[in-house]
Amino acid sequence: MPLRTDEEVVPLRHEVRERALALKLTLVDQTKLVTATSELARNAIQYAGDGKVQLELLDHGLRQGVALLFVDGGSGIADLALALTNGYTTGGGLGPAQAVLWR
Repeated sequence: MPLRTDEEVVPLRHEVRERALALKLTLVDQTKLVTATSELARNAIQYAGDGKVQLELLDHGLRQGVALLFVDGGSGIADLALALTNGYTTGGGLGPAQAVLWR
């Protein structure tokens, strides 16, 4: 799915919600997944200008899941090592960069 405008985030949210329902995730886990997806998509649009996301249902016997691959169209972080140490601040005054991982 392409990500060029905020309007394209809405159908993405619906698709992710449908996949989460198919996996019978709890309402809390559905909300976490949809919220994280929205934030990643909006970041790709806002900071990189565009991007795309690929959704895939995973089925490994007793374990099922959903994989989301986000690729943005930006040039990347100039000093990634510094950004990962929380010593990086953006020129826009957004404060330190932080990585958040969902489990």
